[in-house]
Amino acid sequence: MASPRIVRPCPYGVDMPPSNQLLANTFNDKSAQGVLEVDSLTWSTLEDLYVAASEVGIDRDGLCTYCFGGDGDGLDL
Repeated sequence: MASPRIVRPCPYGVDMPPSNQLLANTFNDKSAQGVLEVDSLTWSTLEDLYVAASEVGIDRDGLCTYCFGGDGDGLDL
């Protein structure tokens, strides 16, 4: 399983391509499988990410989800 779809660049300066060049915005899932040379591709949801983070003691407000299409939650953007 992959992360949630990355659909926009990081507002904090992490080096990422522009939105129109991101895999999730450029290819449908079947085409992305071909690009990645994998047999299957499953995207996690934001809720999956929140659950995984909570299992290691990170609460929802401690995560920025802006690049995944979230609002950045409790972090200053």
